[in-house]
Amino acid sequence: MDDRGVVLVDGDLEVVETAALQLGVAQLDDQPGGLLALRADESESGPHLVFVENVPEAVGVARRGGRGRATDEFVAEPVVAFNGAHAHDDRPGSAGRRSGGPQCGWSRTRCGPETGVDVDATGTALVTGASRGIGRAVAVELAARGFEVVASMRNPAAGDGLVEEAAARGGVVRVERLDVTDGGSIVIPDGLRVLVNNAGVEAEHPAFEDTPLDLWRRMFETNVFGLVEVTRRAIPVLRANGGGVLCNVTSSSILAPVPFYAPYRSSKAAVSAISETLRAELAPFGIRVLEVMPGPIDTDMLADSDTPYAAVDNPAYAAMAQRMFDGRSVGIDGMVTPTAEAARLIADGVLDDAAPMRIGCDPMSVGMIDAWRSMSDEQMMSAMIEGMLAGN
Repeated sequence: MDDRGVVLVDGDLEVVETAALQLGVAQLDDQPGGLLALRADESESGPHLVFVENVPEAVGVARRGGRGRATDEFVAEPVVAFNGAHAHDDRPGSAGRRSGGPQCGWSRTRCGPETGVDVDATGTALVTGASRGIGRAVAVELAARGFEVVASMRNPAAGDGLVEEAAARGGVVRVERLDVTDGGSIVIPDGLRVLVNNAGVEAEHPAFEDTPLDLWRRMFETNVFGLVEVTRRAIPVLRANGGGVLCNVTSSSILAPVPFYAPYRSSKAAVSAISETLRAELAPFGIRVLEVMPGPIDTDMLADSDTPYAAVDNPAYAAMAQRMFDGRSVGIDGMVTPTAEAARLIADGVLDDAAPMRIGCDPMSVGMIDAWRSMSDEQMMSAMIEGMLAGN
């Protein structure tokens, strides 16, 4: 392999014949900024990330193939790049979020690497936690779009009626047992093109100092380690099938400093960080990573949360816990989204390779993501915390 690489210019991969060739995503203009990219030259350690302060304009550029397509001559999959004002910083905790420049309008402005995957609704989609709520609705929606769907759940009896529900929309679903905490139950279908990691649990919400380690362990066992094991087994199948989509369902709550939610939010934040890593790690294989960050969706989990937080039992936190609960119904009033509508937006994201990595599936989560992208952490958190502390 020559010391060559590619950049993405106006939607097309182009080979740059210079000594500083990088594999990445860049919108080159008259004053290109720095580029963080995967170097495409061979070395003992293989391709590696490098930082180039100035990326020369496409002088001596030879175009290879179509949009996002690999060739035999070089690895033609963009991985990660930040190029001046054109960069989209989609990282939790980053104080350098973009406040100007093109916004990440989904399906309007491409704000992330192309994967080379134009998703056709063919092959198999595996949905975990599909017995109810978002998972069940997504299973039906993906089936209606054309996928053969494996709707997995701990107790297949909970999937009664799901096959018929999908068939009524012209889709094919089969229900299978899969408990993400039981490795022996995890079977990845051969034709896998889409994995939706939806299985998750929630628990009571005591004050941090009152939260036993057992609660933390239960939460992480399903929400993190279970997801990791399913994903670890699915990646080789997705890679062998030429790519696909890995969709992780997290929560918009990780964008806000919600008190008493540390175990739940941290488990979802862990999945968010895993998603970022896999976005780079799997891009060379045409596997796109999508993170869905729901807000209030009309599910049993939302209904079950309509009780005061356990933190109300601790006098030191009772006032804040009660205030948070009292404000909950006001905050989500008129914003609870039916599962079918949320599933439609999730399926749109799965099928749209122009979608940003992080998407919402309801008005509240879309608004929170937009706010998170447009202001610093301190701006966003300070305003929220001031509201939470009002009256203390």
